[in-house]
Amino acid sequence: MTFQDLALYAKTYGTVLCFLALSSLAIWSPRVKRRWLRRSLRVTGVIALLPGFLALLVLLLLPKYVRVSELSSPDRRFICYVKSGGSAATDDWTSITLRRAWKPVAQEVYFTEGSFDPRVRWNDGKTLVIGFPEGERPSICERSYYGVAIVCQAAPKKDFYPMEQSP
Repeated sequence: MTFQDLALYAKTYGTVLCFLALSSLAIWSPRVKRRWLRRSLRVTGVIALLPGFLALLVLLLLPKYVRVSELSSPDRRFICYVKSGGSAATDDWTSITLRRAWKPVAQEVYFTEGSFDPRVRWNDGKTLVIGFPEGERPSICERSYYGVAIVCQAAPKKDFYPMEQSP
């Protein structure tokens, strides 16, 4: 994450948190003597809290980025999707799904949490090779899918770029 990303997050979260603080102050309204004004401030504050909390929830859960790349097998019978992403509330992650070309639903064959893109290539129409950095261990690495052998192998870390620096 770069300094510009941090500045953008601080600005966005700061705005939402200030909105929530002002709403809370309106609900409390400590020194307002007039009853009608104090009640209207409290009602307005309560009404404003709901969108403020929803905005904060959306900011925390929405992905900060998601990249998807597609790689077809040499015989065009299978399609592999490499998805990378993360959000403010979760770590970076990478998922690889595989599906038959004529089938709309893909199955996850590889998943890892970490900030490195895997190296994915087809050896032939029946072998998918997924490379990941040494020292990193994928959470999921299936062995096969509809006759396609899936090989997960470690490679030297120097061959991998962090997600933000991928060429």
